[in-house]
Amino acid sequence: MSSIMDNLFQSIQKIHKQAPLSLNNGKVINGRVIDLLPGNRAVVDIGRKQINARLETSLTKGGRYLFQVDARTTPVRLKVVSEQTGAGKDTPLQTWMNERGIKTNRQTMALIKTLLNKQIPFTPQELRQAVTILQNGKSGPAMSVIEDMFEKQLPIRTPVFQALAAGKQHQLSELFRALGEGGAPFSPGSRASLLVNSITPPAADASFEKAAQVKLLQEVQSNSRQSFQLFKQAGILPETETYAQFKKKVLLSVMGGPDGKSTIASGTGKQIPRHIVSDMNRLLPISGKNSLSAVHASGNHEVVSGKNAGKIQELFNGQLHVSSKQFQQMKGWKEQLNKIVHSEEPPSRALLEAFVTNHRKLETAGVFQKVTGKLSGEEESSFRRIIQQIPGEVANLLEKRPGSVSEQYRSSVMNEAIRTVERSASRQVPPHFAKLLSEWTILSQKELPLPLQERILLQMKAFQQLSGMDDEATLNQSRNTSDISLKSSLVRLITESGGQRAETARNLLQMFNSMQLTSLQDSALSLQLTLQFPGQLLGAREDAHVLLESEKTETGAISPDNCHILFYLDLQSLNETVIDMQVQNRKVYVTVYNGEEALPRIAEELKNDLREGMDKAGYSLGDLQIKQDRGQNDAAESNSFHKKEKGVDFRI
Repeated sequence: MSSIMDNLFQSIQKIHKQAPLSLNNGKVINGRVIDLLPGNRAVVDIGRKQINARLETSLTKGGRYLFQVDARTTPVRLKVVSEQTGAGKDTPLQTWMNERGIKTNRQTMALIKTLLNKQIPFTPQELRQAVTILQNGKSGPAMSVIEDMFEKQLPIRTPVFQALAAGKQHQLSELFRALGEGGAPFSPGSRASLLVNSITPPAADASFEKAAQVKLLQEVQSNSRQSFQLFKQAGILPETETYAQFKKKVLLSVMGGPDGKSTIASGTGKQIPRHIVSDMNRLLPISGKNSLSAVHASGNHEVVSGKNAGKIQELFNGQLHVSSKQFQQMKGWKEQLNKIVHSEEPPSRALLEAFVTNHRKLETAGVFQKVTGKLSGEEESSFRRIIQQIPGEVANLLEKRPGSVSEQYRSSVMNEAIRTVERSASRQVPPHFAKLLSEWTILSQKELPLPLQERILLQMKAFQQLSGMDDEATLNQSRNTSDISLKSSLVRLITESGGQRAETARNLLQMFNSMQLTSLQDSALSLQLTLQFPGQLLGAREDAHVLLESEKTETGAISPDNCHILFYLDLQSLNETVIDMQVQNRKVYVTVYNGEEALPRIAEELKNDLREGMDKAGYSLGDLQIKQDRGQNDAAESNSFHKKEKGVDFRI
């Protein structure tokens, strides 16, 4: 990322970021006295906020002080530990550091001055640990890494430093490319192999059928039924087929043609494991009188063929990407409407009011728009019209007014809505199948490549799901899983191999650790999520960076209705680009920063497509602007704003 675009990305981020004031016990922070008030009170600028404080010691207006927090009292006490007597005079600060056993040299003084100037809180112990890391650190950007650790309030520990240093020194794009050099690093059919090959496809790639056989063989070995159940939902397998029948077909497909040569063994260069042969002998009626060729001739033993790729993609594209709570609300809406339509007795007022409340929640969350986006033609326009009509018809029932349409027509309309929502709900896979569906959709592209937009969405989703970024969360929630993520496979690769490949795996693992450490910043009212993707996923030359900021919902999650999203991309044709998206009540305002002269004309031509795409996703386009002035003026003007915090009582 060039310095100009990096500054722009960071400055836009700061416009919307109000870092929470962290005044934990023992923290040291710089402050300046803004004004002295009657009654021994003062206004102090501390931690990028202005606070009201009650004075128990003498302070000078305009003076700068080093405060240490004592949070054990109410109100919080700020103890003056040092006064900064003027620019360039380090003696009081050096004295304070020496008293606490912190070495004072050019490097440590530069660090502590940076922390004081940025008003970043720290403890003496954290400062000592940072000095030790700096003295032992071999990384070029060591100072900036340490500053980030303090600013993001991360533990000041060597492993954290190493992870963040790797994030600054390497690109995911480069590491994935290097990992694939010299042959496949992971076993065929594994989750790690699938993800790496989707980012950097190998020169000689297996067909969809062979890749599917490898994956299914691994599942049969572990007696997993996940793909079996997923295939039924996708319509690949009949509902009446049992797992024993499915397993038999998988084992027969392993044996390949009637000559008994395994298509998998020939495709991977591996022998069929002994226990698989044992399974074959147990499940297949093979004897001297009943040869393998006769078993093959006895019926169709195809498990997955190229024609099934479309069914897998249809299931993937049918996902609404709604939360579990919204999915339950959908089911409740359908059941409520079904009772209203088909009950022999007039619907109760409680039922009608509950339905209206549920309908409004789904409408506000954009769920109906998402369902509409999966429809096409007359079905789409009909469902959109019905969803608009239903609240009025239910209101007529509530007020016992005659409806605007006949009762028969009203029942017909509501039944159509029930059927549409029911079909959509039936296509939704359980949360624990989401990763598996992404895997199979990636494999299906070997047979049937997805359109560019859908392919990018799939690959970005798959990277988040299959990389192992949630490994620790899965363990913390005590969820038993046999899935081996890319991150877990990297750990194994480091221990089992050596040389450059092990070094690449180590750097990539550190990158993942860095992304986990910095991806989420959580405060009482807001969330900030930072994502990084290999550039190959978007056809970019460097990694893509995404920043998402949002107020918290009632459940503590990101609000899709009101949030701010920043993208940094270095594209092949448009070069460096920053996209700033503001979402306000599901209306999206887009600003694109890019210096290409032709971009305004191109953007105007694509505006209608963007509007239609957002409409299908449950949003509306508020505005689209192209800025070619790098946005420095906007950023500078916004950064000059300081919020004054009122009603906070401190004692100094």
